[in-house]
Amino acid sequence: MMKQILEIANKTIGFDLVETKPMTEEDSKKFWEENERRRKEWEDSHPEEVAKMKVWEEKYKTRKPYTPTNEERKTIKELLNIDSDKWFDTLDIYIFGDGDVCVRTPQSTWVSLCGREWTINLKDKKVTLTALN
Repeated sequence: MMKQILEIANKTIGFDLVETKPMTEEDSKKFWEENERRRKEWEDSHPEEVAKMKVWEEKYKTRKPYTPTNEERKTIKELLNIDSDKWFDTLDIYIFGDGDVCVRTPQSTWVSLCGREWTINLKDKKVTLTALN
């Protein structure tokens, strides 16, 4: 019985973790240079996606804090399947220059790797998941 407990503990507690060492400055520099080279290579071979990304980045720069009206609040809750005012009140809400609304879960959800961000076109009632953790 003790052998089985030890086997379970070894698999769940992490006794098999290997030692890690930080990269040297030289290794770090090489890593980031290679990463940058690969990014540029990808961008050069995907110009349409890069163009879309730049449009999105420009839109994202127009984001400003926003307090929705009661009607907008009701629509957002409906579109995102939120049934709790208490939860809704924890969300960060912004508006983009084009009138779309950005709804973002609280920072704690991003730290716990379950954060979400949606862009909502309230006129068309269209929801787009724009970021997730």
